[in-house]
Amino acid sequence: MLSEDELIFFQNNGFLVIENFFSEEEMECMTSAVSEVIAKKEHEQKKKGFYSGILNQHINTWKYNNIFKGVSLNSKIPQIAKMLLQTENIRLLQDHILIKPGKDSKATPWHQDFSYFPINETSALTAWIPFHSVNENNGCLSYMPGTNNLGKLEKIHMYNHKSPLDEVNSQPFIASLNVGSIVFHHSLTLHYAYPNITDMERMAYAIVYMKDGVTYNGHRHPTIERGSFEKNDNLVGENFPII
Repeated sequence: MLSEDELIFFQNNGFLVIENFFSEEEMECMTSAVSEVIAKKEHEQKKKGFYSGILNQHINTWKYNNIFKGVSLNSKIPQIAKMLLQTENIRLLQDHILIKPGKDSKATPWHQDFSYFPINETSALTAWIPFHSVNENNGCLSYMPGTNNLGKLEKIHMYNHKSPLDEVNSQPFIASLNVGSIVFHHSLTLHYAYPNITDMERMAYAIVYMKDGVTYNGHRHPTIERGSFEKNDNLVGENFPII
């Protein structure tokens, strides 16, 4: 499913772009499902949350939309995630639809996803799928190659313009993607999203997988029901299905 060169590239650089991953029909199906999710959760769009001004998100869509449940749990995506994480079993940590509003959205600062996950271990990755072509004008991602091998860096708040790039000796890779593409990135890979200066929303779907056996770090998180886990418990159960 992946070549040896692709596996080595991911281990060395912390991300992997795969063009023409989805068929036109698959993309049309997911795009239609996005519209259904947004209509269902429209009231959440009006809330001012942690990412206000940067992006809006709908989390855990797999729980109430069968299309995204199938994509996240029963497609070729988790099989590739297993290869990239070098493990036989993974669990779904979360999925979410990410929407960067047109014209007035801010850039998403350089950060490691790991800082925002409720886990102790770094054995996790994200699969990121745009619903239309993305570039520097409408909020594509940019990666710092090799930063997955730097370990945990200081957490960067989404509104803090402090940059962790002083610790980095590489040039960014701008992940301009066509419709039907997917990019995988490790939880430690530093990445950034450009502001969306176009008139249209930028919509993407992100799925986060973790190795089976990953443990809870005790921090509050939308995927953790209050009182359901103690610090350092294994994240298991129906909210974190094994694949």
